[in-house]
Amino acid sequence: MWWTQQSPSGDGSSRDLVQDAQFGETLPRPLGGLTGTKGAGKAAIVMSEKIELSLNAAPREPRPGASAGDAAVSPFELAGGEATFFRLVERFYQGVAADPVLRPLYPADLSESIRHTALFLIQYCGGPGTYSQQRGHPRLRMRHAPFAIGQRERDAWVRHMSAAVEAEIGNLALRQYLLDYFERTATHMMNR
Repeated sequence: MWWTQQSPSGDGSSRDLVQDAQFGETLPRPLGGLTGTKGAGKAAIVMSEKIELSLNAAPREPRPGASAGDAAVSPFELAGGEATFFRLVERFYQGVAADPVLRPLYPADLSESIRHTALFLIQYCGGPGTYSQQRGHPRLRMRHAPFAIGQRERDAWVRHMSAAVEAEIGNLALRQYLLDYFERTATHMMNR
């Protein structure tokens, strides 16, 4: 469930913020598409391909003979399930492992980082809630606070994640949805 609020911005104007009630994270509103109000059952994003992605839909068995245009499908389902997210995250961390800006921010063994990131994305995109069951509330800002994240780190992170999304996500609407989310979230994690 998503809801929006107005928040003052640094230049005296205000901007829309979006809060995901599942995780409680507050981020700048994505450009276009995201709808919903406080108390709504679930929000959906409608993309140019007219595929409706239910952001908080529980995974379900597809109806026999149903196509993506017949009903709302979660981004998790549209991506093809857990295997796709693990591939995406593994590809991302291949870039991180070779990046002189990002590598120092991560532990020597990236296996837990890969697992945690994949489980988070799976849950965020409407898949099983394993991440929260095992690690609790994501608290993205809190978990990233110990690391110096400035524009340089943010841009390197987005570059590797964007390359992974481009390589692993075939559906153009889902690809854009994820790229928009990563752009906003990476900016939100900046603390320097």
